Amino acid sequence: MDDLPEEDRNRIRLEEWYRVEVRDQIRQKNQEHHVRSSWLLGFLNSSFGLWLLSALFVTGAGSVYTQWRTVRDQRQAKEAQLRTDAANMNALTGRLRLEIGHRISQTLVLLWNLSDRRDPSHLGTGHNVGEVRSVLASLQNGTGQKLATLYPEFANQNTLALLTELRRLEPNRDKDNLDRAVADLSGLDVLFDVERASLSSPKSVAGVILKRFSPILWGDFYFLDCPPEAPFC
Repeated sequence: MDDLPEEDRNRIRLEEWYRVEVRDQIRQKNQEHHVRSSWLLGFLNSSFGLWLLSALFVTGAGSVYTQWRTVRDQRQAKEAQLRTDAANMNALTGRLRLEIGHRISQTLVLLWNLSDRRDPSHLGTGHNVGEVRSVLASLQNGTGQKLATLYPEFANQNTLALLTELRRLEPNRDKDNLDRAVADLSGLDVLFDVERASLSSPKSVAGVILKRFSPILWGDFYFLDCPPEAPFC
């Protein structure tokens, strides 16, 4: 090393000093980390540290469980409400269908009462077309005064309103049949002209009613199971 130039010797000295300084810094940091780790481990192993950890764990776990329970209860309540709403909706639409079927059945009975028992194609003695028109008006716009209601909740609603409400509540079920039924009931006079059914023939009028409305009818009411060609079977 004595043969090295002074400049190289100085460079080597500086490098050695630098290495020593770096080692000292690393050793010092390791000692500080060890001290902190030892203090932390000592604290955590102490009674207070264990109590603090337990408290934090219990509080955190309790909060997480409470949140999970709340979310679960809300979801279950929502699902239960949806099931209740669906059941109520099904019950309502079922009552609407039965109410409409009951009113059409009563209409057929009234037409039968106006007919000649020997030949229902003709009006009975003492009856006239005006009475047939009155029966049809009661079917279309009656509110329980001439056509008794099956369910009191519908006493103030006419049949056309009930049919329209059923169509609204069941937008995808029997759509075409319900659309036709609403159109036919809203224009009964036109319907009988289209079907070439004379109002002087209770049988023809009843047959058209069964033909056009039977696809949506519910209930084992009188005459509803008769075919259009023999409406008073």
